[in-house]
Amino acid sequence: MHTKELSPFPKILVDVGGYRLAAFCAGTESPTVVLDAGMGDISEVWHQIQEAVSQFTCVCSYDRAGRGQSDPGPLPRTSQTVVNELHTLLTRIGLPGPYVLVGHSFGGFNVRLYAHQYPDDVGGIILVDSAHPDLDLVALLPPEASDENKRIREVRTVLRQETQETANPEGIDPVASAALVCAIPSLGAVPLVVLTHTSEVWIEMLMTEFPGFPRELATRLEQAWQEGQRHLLLLSSQSVQMVAQHSGHYIHHEEPELVVHAIRQVVDLVRKRNR
Repeated sequence: MHTKELSPFPKILVDVGGYRLAAFCAGTESPTVVLDAGMGDISEVWHQIQEAVSQFTCVCSYDRAGRGQSDPGPLPRTSQTVVNELHTLLTRIGLPGPYVLVGHSFGGFNVRLYAHQYPDDVGGIILVDSAHPDLDLVALLPPEASDENKRIREVRTVLRQETQETANPEGIDPVASAALVCAIPSLGAVPLVVLTHTSEVWIEMLMTEFPGFPRELATRLEQAWQEGQRHLLLLSSQSVQMVAQHSGHYIHHEEPELVVHAIRQVVDLVRKRNR
């Protein structure tokens, strides 16, 4: 049981099918911004973003099943499970669309699938250094060997948390989730912002955290990530990329003002369309 109240925002416990998810909403006005965290993260990672966005519109974060202050959910889990739960959550809270969906890393899978299945309820999307479903960074590492660089082994372990069901803390099946997202070729003309980290910053952060990791290999991983980011722009005919000049993977922590700026732009666009 989670007894510590991590979020400063009012908690709402919602039954989504025999188990409850914890949601935290603040602010007023439409559209409602919905924040979906990366693999293993909880709603608290959005604290700075939610506090700022609540000043100009309604914004909700939530803990996925089994994380934070939410009850465990049934296994196995995929992005489809997450979408079903989130749709039930928003419906039972009584927050109507249009929603502006913000997804970080694995959360990007979820918001893309949600937008595809409920297009009339989604006014815009912000992908915060979102994973690309075709990208397997583990496959870019050398084959495992008993005498391999220990830093390569450590990085492989970290990367597997988002690519193997048995390794990640949520019991998510990443392969099945990626397949669901890959089946969506386009999201039409929905306003889309792709927020991407800067290569030099990410590489230096990796080298600092895992000293001795081969730089050329770090560069190869980063080039594949950046290619995936460019490909995300093809999801919508109204897409734009913003590059966080001073951030690694957690742009919402390192440059929260950029994430808030992107959200405000999409919120303003949705409001103009609905006048």
